[in-house]
Parts: sequence; structure tokens; C-alpha cells
Amino acid sequence: MIKLMKQLFYEPLLHFFLLGGLFYLYYDSKVEVPFEAKIPIVISEYEIRQMKLQYAQEMNDEVLKALVAKRYYEKILLDKAYSIKLAQNDQIISNRLLQQMEFVMLDGSKDKEPTEEELREYYEKNIDDYSHVKTLSFHSVYFRNDKESRVDSTYKLLTVADVNASEAKFFGEKSELPNEMRDATYEKISAMHGKFFADKLFKLKQGVWHKEIQSTDGVRIVYVTDKKVATSYKFDEVEDRVYNDYLAQNRKKIKENAYKEIASQYSLKSS
Repeated sequence: MIKLMKQLFYEPLLHFFLLGGLFYLYYDSKVEVPFEAKIPIVISEYEIRQMKLQYAQEMNDEVLKALVAKRYYEKILLDKAYSIKLAQNDQIISNRLLQQMEFVMLDGSKDKEPTEEELREYYEKNIDDYSHVKTLSFHSVYFRNDKESRVDSTYKLLTVADVNASEAKFFGEKSELPNEMRDATYEKISAMHGKFFADKLFKLKQGVWHKEIQSTDGVRIVYVTDKKVATSYKFDEVEDRVYNDYLAQNRKKIKENAYKEIASQYSLKSS
């Protein structure tokens, strides 16, 4: 055994491996990974400003240092969580990310204040929405109670998937009151669905889904398909409505265009 140990001690190949191992241990403990190989984590000036505002009264160098360290910690763990796909099958996280993406699609498109000329032009193009309505036709989706999460998800489904209004009732619950009415007067709708519902309905913009209007038997998501109008309101009488409708339509167009641009990078396949 001693003879074997002596032979190994003088073996050049063993010396080579031992020396290589020592160099490896030294390099591993002393030499940092090159900066380019690390994943960059950025804390922006905007985030720093938000931290300072949040802790304005207590802010000092130590507080800021601690806040930056906490944000750094969160960003590293979040980046790692995404890289190992922890969020992939978590519905709560998925819903939150979807909500954030909708904000991203609107990012940089702060509402530009319309000129009076633009508002008047919009008013003229949509004059039926700003007129005395004699009768109207509508479709609705009914929910017995104000189930916020279900009403919200159904409203998004109807708008995103561009569901045919006549088929939309199947996404809600059954109602004893009609889900649709044709050429109905204010009095007829009010008698069935209540005055509050009729008041709201007769001011709605035609051709888009409107979320959560209270009826006598629950809440309804509503789509006005047609209006028979008499005289129009004067622009000054409805300027606030015109303004809000103009901004809403502008945001809708921006989101639709942003989605089209994103969707153009993908293709739908079924397995």
C-alpha cells in the first residue's frame, strides 16, 4: 500500500489534475462572472422618484437604500419566476398580466384634448346618439345579481370576441323579462325594466356594448342596435356626453390598433 502511494505521489498525470483542480477552485472563488453574462436588472429614475414620494416624510439615504434593495430583490425573483414559468398556469397572475397588457396598449397615448371643431364633427357624425329617441331596439345579457367578476369577464368577452348581439344572451342567465326588444318606446321599456334602466338606455351610444345597467330583475350588459329619432339636441346641451364618447372611442381605436399589431406576430393553431 505504501509502495502504491509513493508511485502515485510521483505520477506526473496526478500532479496535472491536482494543479488543475487548484486553479479551478481559485478561479471560482476569486474571479467574478463577466458583466455581460449577468442578467441586467434596472431600477429606473421614475421608480426612485415614486419611492421618494411614497416615503416623503421619512426619506433619507438609509430609507432609500432599503427601498432600492427591496425593489432589486423583487425584480430578481420576478425575473426568475418568469424564466422558470411559475406564472404560466396561475390564473390570478394571468388575469393581472392581462390587465397590465391593456394598460401597455394604451401607454403613451394620453388623452389628447379634442378641439371644439373635432367635437362638433364627432357630434354631427353620430347625431342619432344626441337626439330625442322615439323608439329603439336593443339586445342584452342578463345576470340575476351583480356578480362583478362574472359581469366583467362577460363584458370583456363580448367586446374582445366581437360576439353577435343577437347571440349574446346565451352568455348570461335566463330571465323572465325579454333580453331583446324591437322599436320599443320609453314607456314600454320603463314598464318592463324600470325607469332607471330606460333613462340610461335612451342615452346610450348605438353599436357598442355597455356594461352593467341595473334593471328591475338584476343587471344587464346592453347593446343598442337601432334608434328611431326625432329632433336632435343642441350641441351645447350634450357637449359633456360628446366629449366623453369621443375620448372613449379614441381609446377603443388605440387599443384595437395596438392589439392588431401584436396579433400580427402570432398565428392561431389548434392541436
